[in-house]
Amino acid sequence: MSRLPVKKTYKLFVGGEFPRSESGRTYEAEGQNVARGSRKDLRDAVRAARGAFPKWAGMTAYNRGQVLYRVAEMLQARDRGLLLTDEADFQLHMIYLWYEKQTSDALALLEQLDARHPHNPLFLQRKAEAHAVYAHDYMESVAAWRALLSRADAGAVHAPDLTTIRARLGLASAFTAMNLRRDAIDQLQRVLDMQPATPAWARERAERELRTARARTAP
Repeated sequence: MSRLPVKKTYKLFVGGEFPRSESGRTYEAEGQNVARGSRKDLRDAVRAARGAFPKWAGMTAYNRGQVLYRVAEMLQARDRGLLLTDEADFQLHMIYLWYEKQTSDALALLEQLDARHPHNPLFLQRKAEAHAVYAHDYMESVAAWRALLSRADAGAVHAPDLTTIRARLGLASAFTAMNLRRDAIDQLQRVLDMQPATPAWARERAERELRTARARTAP
């Protein structure tokens, strides 16, 4: 029995998301099903473009060109197999965070990268940072830092000692943002107890943040 081919339906792209057409209609283009936008979809697209225009207009022409060129370059290279998918995804996650403000898409890419390379601490570290800096979700940031710390304790990541230092400093920052200063102090003291020689800035940062946390905790 022959199988009936199932075609993918390509959605619209509006406001950084991929919605289906409000009408539910599609049409065929180059052998593929494509969503047919309605008048409401057009209004939604115009509204999203107007909302994004002030930030985009505030960028220099050079910076706008850089963003567009880099996105096109990565997507073409990825499609043609000229660039490793992982490298393209890592670059795209930064564009999502810095320019597109699509934090959820960036986090999804980091989740995939971490799943493919659990021994590389960078992706989970970036995920923890993105939760805190861009999503302002400190609970999720703490969860990611703790997961990274557990891997380091188990020796399941590259450079476990360095990863431990970064994870504890990240936890301290998240706890401080949550006003959990005693927990932050505990993490900072643990870093200092390790007497880290590398990275060179770790000891100085831990000492500085520890002084600040203790000063704010004192009655």
